[in-house]
Amino acid sequence: MKRIIPILFVLSFVCLLATVTVNADLAVGTYILGDADGDGQITVLDATKVQRVLVDLDDDPDGMITLRGDSNRDGLDVMDATRIQRYIADYEIAVPIGEVREIVEPTESSTEPATAEPTTQLPTGDPNELPFVPVH
Repeated sequence: MKRIIPILFVLSFVCLLATVTVNADLAVGTYILGDADGDGQITVLDATKVQRVLVDLDDDPDGMITLRGDSNRDGLDVMDATRIQRYIADYEIAVPIGEVREIVEPTESSTEPATAEPTTQLPTGDPNELPFVPVH
């Protein structure tokens, strides 16, 4: 029992350090990039929320988790959760997590799916090179 109390104290302290509080007084129509759960703070729960949405354990019916959690605007992926974790741990990241953003309504032109020409990779001549297989 005497060993559990210091362990609980250390765990509580670590949880406190892992929470990065951001200004929760946001204007209507704004969000904090990286605050996936929308509670006004960037915590490990935001990274967990991103991961849970990715594996379909949580729903994102209005797309707000994806909007707030997609740190580099390439679609929600596990790297977004990693960037949130790196932000919390105060590592240098190349995206503006923690920045307040405005919610922008999509325009008619942005709702059309983008069409792209399929790309092929030319061989380099390296005898050890594996063939390029496009993934669909």
